Amino acid sequence: MQKTLLFYDLETTGLDKSYDQVQQFAAIRTDLDLNELERHEIFVKINPDIIPSPEALLVHRVSISQCNEIGLNEYEAMQKIHALLNTPNTISIGYNTLGFDDEFLRFSFHRNLLTPYTHQFANGCGRADLYPMAAMLRWQEADCISWPKIDGKPTLKLEHISATNQLAQGQAHNALVDVEATIALSKRFQSSESSWQYLLGYFDKHQESKRFTKLEKFSPAPSFQLAIMLDGQFGSQRLYQCPVLGLGAHKHYRNQTLWLKCDQEDLIELNEKNLDTLPWIIRKKSGESPFFLPNKPRFMNRLSKTQSETLARNLNFLSERPALLKKIQAYHSEWQYPELPELPAQAGLYQSDFLSATDLRQCAAFHEAKPSQKAVIADKFRRPNLKNLADNILAKHYPEIASDEQNQNLQNQISKYMQNEPMLNHQGKPRRTLSDLQEALIECQAKDLDASQCSLLEELNTTITETIASKPTHLA
Repeated sequence: MQKTLLFYDLETTGLDKSYDQVQQFAAIRTDLDLNELERHEIFVKINPDIIPSPEALLVHRVSISQCNEIGLNEYEAMQKIHALLNTPNTISIGYNTLGFDDEFLRFSFHRNLLTPYTHQFANGCGRADLYPMAAMLRWQEADCISWPKIDGKPTLKLEHISATNQLAQGQAHNALVDVEATIALSKRFQSSESSWQYLLGYFDKHQESKRFTKLEKFSPAPSFQLAIMLDGQFGSQRLYQCPVLGLGAHKHYRNQTLWLKCDQEDLIELNEKNLDTLPWIIRKKSGESPFFLPNKPRFMNRLSKTQSETLARNLNFLSERPALLKKIQAYHSEWQYPELPELPAQAGLYQSDFLSATDLRQCAAFHEAKPSQKAVIADKFRRPNLKNLADNILAKHYPEIASDEQNQNLQNQISKYMQNEPMLNHQGKPRRTLSDLQEALIECQAKDLDASQCSLLEELNTTITETIASKPTHLA
């Protein structure tokens, strides 16, 4: 079966991947020549334990009432979205999807008992992202599009690129409009066939690995390699580029390589006591951005004068301290993400073991069962976190068939949220409380807003007021 590209975009209730949810999903499937094959748009009802953030509503303008009137519940919506991304030989792609949307969906799949990673590798599936591709083409000064500037500075935001090049019609940050803009941008990028295929190669782990082996070695320490990295994260002032020294693979995270930023002015302050205090290290996952290019003069000449001078000084500093360089490598290759306290099941994606064959069969049985039968299957889950997730699905979306205990547990979660009790997310940061949202709403209402935005915030204020008044007894 020939591969297809699934261009997609999300609009969400906020930025917290552990606790926020999708409000709007849009996707257009194309063949490899970017001819449209099918399109999808899915709105999602707001979960009973979520109140959208005012900042998100002002950006995407997807109203709460629109979601609740025409949307699917999150469990049913995620099954459809999961099936689209996991269709055999699908390359899921978007604009900055690997920076936000992909991980957001992983958490959404996780809390709905769907495999969170299979769309990345199984059945010929894979991922790509136009955002780092745009950074490289902007760095090359490619003439396939007009590159916008805001206040005299380059910008890679899709809304600005789309407006400057008239890629799509409609409100920016509407998921379907952004998907149409992304496809139109892809067609511009594809106008240079060699560049398009070369850039897509960075998302293929095997192709990327071959390119990695061709990098120049750092002569004072031949086990390290020199390169130029390109990505939007480096910013327009650096023209999205950063000279780096490859330190090799991480010893615990097999899909991760380590790179030392070599244009940092404070790098010469490095010593054995501060290896963990300054932001020198890039942790790169295989088949994801940043992109890299070899340390060749035609690429190095694109560095700014300041970058070139800082790079030369830092490489000289490191050349004279090979023992220190080895200690940098040893420290960061052994470093592990800190252990977090026990998290709620929906936030515990990265603290959960991969699903076993038995787990997968139980999840499949739960999905295939009629709603009236799901409660019986939920009781058979052996792993506590899966049982908890199944209970939450029933209480959130099928309260009429959930048990009193399942409904009461959800009420307790909502009560903690309303009483501003802190809940940690997957990064160890506290979830925004109801009080935080109320403060944010007041701040947003003080901004210069149009009529549509005012209406969205009024609706949000009504939602918050009704939530407080209801004392979540409507779920009992």
